[in-house]
Amino acid sequence: MLNTQIKSPVKRLSIINKLLIVFVAFILIPMAYFNYVELIYMHHLLFKSQLSKLNAIAELKAGQIEMYFKHMDLNVVAAKDFLNVKKNMPILIAYNNDKNNPKYIAAKHALDNQLITFQKTNLYDDFMLLTTEGELVYISNPNHNFEYKPSWAKRMAEDILTKSKNGIYHPEVFQYSEEAKDSGIIAGAIVHDEQGKEIGVIVIETNMFHIYPVILDEVNFGKTGETFIVEKQGNTGLVLNPLRFDKNAAFNMRIDLEKLENAPGKDVKIGRQGVAYTDYRNIQTVLVWRHINVPSINWDVVVKLDVKEIFESDLGFEDLFWVLVGVTLLVGVLVAFAIAKSIAGPIDKLRKGAEIVGGGNLDYKVGTKVQDEVGDLSRTFDAMVSNLKKKNEDLTIAKQKAEELSQAKSDFLAMMSHELRTPLNAIIGFSEILVDEGVGKLNEKQKEYVTDVLNSGHHLLSLINNVLDVKRIESGRMVLRLKESDVKSMVDSSMLMVKEKADKHNIELIENIEENIGSFMIDEVRIKQIMYNLLSNAVKFTPDGGKVGIDVEKIGNVEILVTVWDTGIGIEEKDREKIFAAFKQIDSELNRKYEGTGLGLTLSKKIIELHGGKIWFESEGKNKGSKFSFTIPIKQKGNHV
Repeated sequence: MLNTQIKSPVKRLSIINKLLIVFVAFILIPMAYFNYVELIYMHHLLFKSQLSKLNAIAELKAGQIEMYFKHMDLNVVAAKDFLNVKKNMPILIAYNNDKNNPKYIAAKHALDNQLITFQKTNLYDDFMLLTTEGELVYISNPNHNFEYKPSWAKRMAEDILTKSKNGIYHPEVFQYSEEAKDSGIIAGAIVHDEQGKEIGVIVIETNMFHIYPVILDEVNFGKTGETFIVEKQGNTGLVLNPLRFDKNAAFNMRIDLEKLENAPGKDVKIGRQGVAYTDYRNIQTVLVWRHINVPSINWDVVVKLDVKEIFESDLGFEDLFWVLVGVTLLVGVLVAFAIAKSIAGPIDKLRKGAEIVGGGNLDYKVGTKVQDEVGDLSRTFDAMVSNLKKKNEDLTIAKQKAEELSQAKSDFLAMMSHELRTPLNAIIGFSEILVDEGVGKLNEKQKEYVTDVLNSGHHLLSLINNVLDVKRIESGRMVLRLKESDVKSMVDSSMLMVKEKADKHNIELIENIEENIGSFMIDEVRIKQIMYNLLSNAVKFTPDGGKVGIDVEKIGNVEILVTVWDTGIGIEEKDREKIFAAFKQIDSELNRKYEGTGLGLTLSKKIIELHGGKIWFESEGKNKGSKFSFTIPIKQKGNHV
């Protein structure tokens, strides 16, 4: 019966867990990843849509401001070409110090009739006429603040006369006072008289308040959207209007243009790209810039929206996305668990069956009814166990028969050894008497024949003894008779036994024993027999004039190493498997000169192993000699008698 039980040596993942891991790793994770990519893509589309909206708003507001300035410029051009201005402005200049002069009064009245109407119709704050030296000679709105004008007029006239482009000049926005609403926007042009002579400049003045409705319009602009005008002044931009969340920002807040991401140098005109920027509220926003294409001014329209609001409409979808991912994961795990269990259940049942059968119960049946490959495997396993049971029963019967035959053979060998030894000892004994001529003189031929009979008897007796020794070891009946034995004495004795044969063939014997090697616990008769077998074989397979040696050394006070070497015929690769096999000898020309039982090395190996040692050989090939080595523990384990 089988007595082996299959057990897992370490804790391992079950098939169900492995299938769940595979399902999550290769299905749910990629699914979640692609859904996440889709979410990011939708964020991108939403951002792109909002950015496009901001660009459109910036484009619209910049266009409205440009149209305002264009209309203002057209009015300046129209006003400077009024015949009334060309005709009466020289009179005002001429009588500026005599304002009670009838000519001055008539000229001013004529200008008032046209310019005051023009001013009120276009909602301007003032029309002014200045000489080329910057002296103010006419103002259409006497109620307008005059405090700044005497000092300002001369510089304004110089700028308009020298810096006007296409006939129009717009200086920087200025404030009348600290209140944001009191800020002036100027458009000026050169005035010529009827003869085309340059006589001064005309200035239209209006307030930033007229532009604020365009900038501060928040319709369809969300909860956090803001639009403002920035006047670039070096590396900073001055905010010109109140903000949605800071009503006092006009002319008080500046933006560091160099800190704006992607702003190239000192120019913030970045086309249709949005710029990430942390605003005055320390909130992340997206800014869109548009330059206002009006000569002489350096304004930009800035439209901005909080990043949070851009994605606010997407938060519901994002929440839904994560809910769907969670539901998908849960359903996927449940489905994977069901599938894994349907696969792993029969496999686990099969595993348990294998453990039970491995434990020796060949009557156990897995018996799964699953109609798939695993079910087929389970049924095949049951069929295999049934066949194994039958084979096991057959083997048990065969083993019993083999044991009976082995016992019969052992009994036969014991009987034959006894029956053969008795007449064989008689043959050997009488042959020795005849060879010694104890019963009479023999001629040479008779003596040769009787010697052959004696040698054959000894050979046959040796064969019988070796066969019996092998059988005793195999059956466990050989008992070692251990005693303390001197290593050097045993080696010397063994060398002496082969000396006569070696001398006969002129073979040099070499002995190399470690000094003070001491003794070891062995069956002296058996070990001496092994040494003799090895030395005898070395001499037998070494041609005349060769060398045979024995080296003995101690290894770590634990074991003795004995090596018998020779310069003989060596061992070829094809003969290596024969060396320790019973009844086999190397087939060589030299070998055929000597008889052998074919059991010497087999018996030597078994006796060495019985002592707890080991034996091996080395040879470089044909005619390159060989080495046979064996080790014997110095102290034997157990008791032997």
